[in-house]
Amino acid sequence: MVRPGITRRRALSAGLWTALAGVTASACADDVRSDADGPLTLWSALRGTDTLVAAWNELHPEEPVDFSP
Repeated sequence: MVRPGITRRRALSAGLWTALAGVTASACADDVRSDADGPLTLWSALRGTDTLVAAWNELHPEEPVDFSP
């Protein structure tokens, strides 16, 4: 049985999760400026990003992300 290589969709999904994790890590750092009040806004033209943001907001209601296509 031959395993298919990484598909474009899986690579994009992994990239989105990595980017969101990086944004979260930087937002949670102690040296973040305190003048940045309000939710983070994420712009993306990729399909499925709205689902990713909705899942994030459901799991982390104290750190909401606004999605703008």
